Amino acid sequence: MPSDAHPSQPKIIDLSDQPPSKVLPDPTTIPDLVDFDTETSKLHPDDDGAIVSVISLAWRGADGVIHAGAWPFGQGRDDRPKHEDNPVDIGPREYSFLVDWLSRAGGGLSGHNVVFDMQMLALQSRGAGYKRVDLSRRMRWDTMVVAQEIWPRAKSHSLKGLAVELLGDDADAEQQALQPHLGPKTDARYDRVPWEVMHPYALNDAIYTNQLRWIQARQIAEGEVSAGHLHVQMSLTRAILDMQLMGVPYDPEYSRLLGDQLKAEIDKLVGTLPFRPTGPAAVKWFFQDPEGPGLKPYAMTDSGQPSLTTDIVDRMVADGVPHAGTWQTIARYKSALSKWYYPFADRCGPDNRIRSSLRQGHVKSGRLSASRINLQAIPNDYKIHLPVITPRQVILKAIAEQHPGWQLWDLDLEQAELRIASMYAQCDPMLEMVREGRDAHGETATALFQVEPGHPEFKTYRQVAKRANFSLIFGSGPATFQEMVRREAGVELSIKEATQTVYSWRDLYPEFDRAIRANQTLVDELGYVPLPNGRRRWYQKHEDSHSAFNQLVQTMQAEFTKEWLIYTNRRLRPYRARGGGLLLMVHDSLVTLLPVAEAAELTEDIRSTGVRMWSEFFPGVPGGIDVHTWDA
Repeated sequence: MPSDAHPSQPKIIDLSDQPPSKVLPDPTTIPDLVDFDTETSKLHPDDDGAIVSVISLAWRGADGVIHAGAWPFGQGRDDRPKHEDNPVDIGPREYSFLVDWLSRAGGGLSGHNVVFDMQMLALQSRGAGYKRVDLSRRMRWDTMVVAQEIWPRAKSHSLKGLAVELLGDDADAEQQALQPHLGPKTDARYDRVPWEVMHPYALNDAIYTNQLRWIQARQIAEGEVSAGHLHVQMSLTRAILDMQLMGVPYDPEYSRLLGDQLKAEIDKLVGTLPFRPTGPAAVKWFFQDPEGPGLKPYAMTDSGQPSLTTDIVDRMVADGVPHAGTWQTIARYKSALSKWYYPFADRCGPDNRIRSSLRQGHVKSGRLSASRINLQAIPNDYKIHLPVITPRQVILKAIAEQHPGWQLWDLDLEQAELRIASMYAQCDPMLEMVREGRDAHGETATALFQVEPGHPEFKTYRQVAKRANFSLIFGSGPATFQEMVRREAGVELSIKEATQTVYSWRDLYPEFDRAIRANQTLVDELGYVPLPNGRRRWYQKHEDSHSAFNQLVQTMQAEFTKEWLIYTNRRLRPYRARGGGLLLMVHDSLVTLLPVAEAAELTEDIRSTGVRMWSEFFPGVPGGIDVHTWDA
């Protein structure tokens, strides 16, 4: 934590008692970044009724005084049941003045989770003179993202949590004051809070952000974290904002129609079952009912009941158990219905686009995570067996209708984990295969199982070897490896076979085990994984240091992908005005929407740049990037 925690409070001038047009100075005279925050009625701009109900801001003058203000635009309520009847609102003219001022003030804008605020301003569904405004080009700083880098072990990286820990303020009390007015937890409405309660809360959000930013600037000046790395993080934040503002084209009505068709298919299948379509009823019929098959349980739950997991149902289907296939199909259809067809349609924006809430800093390795709509988890078509077209095809249909002459392209890193892990483990046999472009999975299968290409079981054993990279390079044990092979390759290994494979593989490539142990020792001694680019991947007390080599590989892969993504976003930013550009990052692949006539040139530029950047990150290990249309 910083040495100057709980600093003395600077003088604060509250401008809120006058409208923005009366008290805000010429925006070109502001010597500082402007820290701003919004309060909203919903958590995402594509939610029905999502509006920005308060805008607050703060900046620091040359004399160190903080100038701050908070203004309502549909906030609070009177004594009548519906707050919409008479909210506190200084009107669309002042709103327009304020957002225009923000678009020109100081050296740019800063916020705490600034992506959320800018996304709400740009996409909120609101009429009556309240214009949408895209301030993304003004984004310069995000105190939440920087806090995650500078203070990785802070108790909380929320604005209020940091205010309590670093500034000594009683921000928790402010939050508690709001609770009686927010409504149910499932639909907390910050626009419901009376203005006299919301005003100090919103005002302090901007002030806290300003104070945190100044503390962070001092820490950076003192060398607490690399300024170059923070520049990358801020560029990544801008790229995330661009992707979320753009979204992915979708057809919500067609998606609902497909959902209805899938639901009808489920109802038909349910009618063929000899038991009710619930988990307990299925367990009873398969394992306990005298009229059922009387199966011996494949495994037991902690409560002593027969287990009926997805993997066990797969095994039952393979064993030919009556009605197991129908039960498996029903579960698969229900999963698709709950993950994609109805949720995507319900959360689609007014512009017929769906958006994930992408976050940086929530995954320890530095990868992006997704919530609300998890577009990172849409599987390839060949992995889905449904009686209706897949979610990918719904997206492609929307593109064909909304963007004729455009096409989705996927640029995907090839065997990145295996290449990076081989480099850091200094595994010469694996590196040699990678450098020479040989089939590492096939050669490993031959070495482990004595099967050559052309052998009737070669493809099966190659799949096992493939799961071995991707599991044993990080030290997985026999049981974990057995489960992965069953899940990912559809191959059933006995625990004896899995054990033999694991130890034979370790004998074949002992360098990985040595790397695992060496990195574990480093974490036990230092408390972090030292990364080649100067960053530190800190470990919390509850984390197992055995994963240190895994995290070295995963984190450096994420570091590379960030910079490749940033380049791609900048390269394609001119296409945003036409609804295209970089739309999504899915783990180690970039999804782009490009004009068909220019796609070959653009994808080759992005691919070749990625390969060049890879050679700088991982010298001596060739990098491969596969380019194909998204439906391939």
